[in-house]
Amino acid sequence: MPDSNVVKVIAFDPGDNTGWATGYVLDAQLHVIDYGWDTWKEISARYSKTMRDPEKRMDVVVYESFYLRKKNALQLVGSSFPVCQMVGVIKNEAWMTGTELVEQHPSDKPTIDTMMGGANTYLPKAEKEHSRDALRHLWFWAVTQGGVDLAQIGRKD
Repeated sequence: MPDSNVVKVIAFDPGDNTGWATGYVLDAQLHVIDYGWDTWKEISARYSKTMRDPEKRMDVVVYESFYLRKKNALQLVGSSFPVCQMVGVIKNEAWMTGTELVEQHPSDKPTIDTMMGGANTYLPKAEKEHSRDALRHLWFWAVTQGGVDLAQIGRKD
């Protein structure tokens, strides 16, 4: 992808495992390259290696935020907050490489499903829900910030 008009993006959905999705935007269309999930250790190592290689580095890093709320506070008593630690790794690599960092909220996932006409119109089946959610974050960024034209979207890229 040597074209300077290409915007490479990776999206993360941290949880008990971390979902990830990569793609690029060219000519107002999102092209999904790959998606999946990994353990925190695996994703940290691979993401760090990618971001430190100028040829492979992403232009935009999207991640789902995590906020401690009253409704989930009790179940997290005694937790070392590994999801927050993963978000820290994601943010640190973007900061260290000067890469654009975009925070999204969990509520953005149903919004993109509605915009796209339902999850099954654009999302493939996935082994883990976090990988589907990472795709949702990738598409939400592409449509709301990445210049992707909803009228030109090919479903299940």
